[in-house]
Parts: sequence; C-alpha cells; structure tokens
Amino acid sequence: MQRKGVGMNIQITQASHATTRRRLMKSLPAAALTFCAANTACCGASQQIPKDPFLDAYNIWIQSQIEFSRVDNLSASGASKYDELDRIWEVGAEAVDLMADISPSSPEGLAALAHVIFAYHGPNDDPGSAAYSEAIKYTDIRLLENLYKTLSGERALPDGF
Repeated sequence: MQRKGVGMNIQITQASHATTRRRLMKSLPAAALTFCAANTACCGASQQIPKDPFLDAYNIWIQSQIEFSRVDNLSASGASKYDELDRIWEVGAEAVDLMADISPSSPEGLAALAHVIFAYHGPNDDPGSAAYSEAIKYTDIRLLENLYKTLSGERALPDGF
C-alpha cells in the first residue's frame, strides 16, 4: 500500500506494519520508564514521586498472608490459635477492602493488584498438584497470570500465588 503526503512518498507493507507494531508494543514499558526517569531528572531531586497508596494496603495484606501461614502451621491447636487466625484474617480482609477502593498509581501497584486478583480468582490448589496444573490451563487463569507477569516484569508467579 502506498500513501502520498506533502513531499513524502511512504510505502507501508503489511510485514513492516506488523514489525513496527510489535516493536512499539515491546518498547512501551521501556518508553514509560524512560519518560519517568527523564521527568524525574528534569524536575530535580527536590520533587519526590508520590508513593502509591495501594502498595501500603497491599503490603499489609501480604504480611497478613505470611502471618496466617506461620500461625496455621504451628503445632498448637485450640481456641487461642483459631482466635489468632481469625484476627489475622480480619486484618487481611480489611486491607483487601481498602485496596478495592484505591486505584493503583504505579506499575508496582498494578502488579500488586494483579497478584491480589489472581490470589482470589486463581487456582486454590498447591502449585505442584495435578489439580493446579489442570486449573492453570483455563484461559481466564492464564490471562490473570499473564497480566501479573507483564506488569511485574517477573517470569514466574510469586510464592504462595
């Protein structure tokens, strides 16, 4: 296909269009980071990039998940253990409720949101189990996994995902 403009003769083929589109899609995350770095350098060190408030709630949720697993794995049982688990669960639930009302404002916040969504809607089985291997084949689960990996830059899901 040929397009003629003012003093230009541009020839675009389907192959070059796909290549250009592919290059653009691959370069967008790097371009955004370059823009942010250039913007920070231009504005000087006196301007701080605001912290993403979503990450505060996310970190509380992560810590509650870690603490819940730790307490749950203790050999002790009884009412006090279950009261402690309920308290930890409530802290995590409050953090998730808070995250539901906050929009992430950073790439890290978006990756954290993808992690939380996957934790709630992804497979509930142990990652090494046959049930997990079967569940991870579903398109919606693969899309959530892809979203997390893309936003976080990681090649694998985090432990406990």
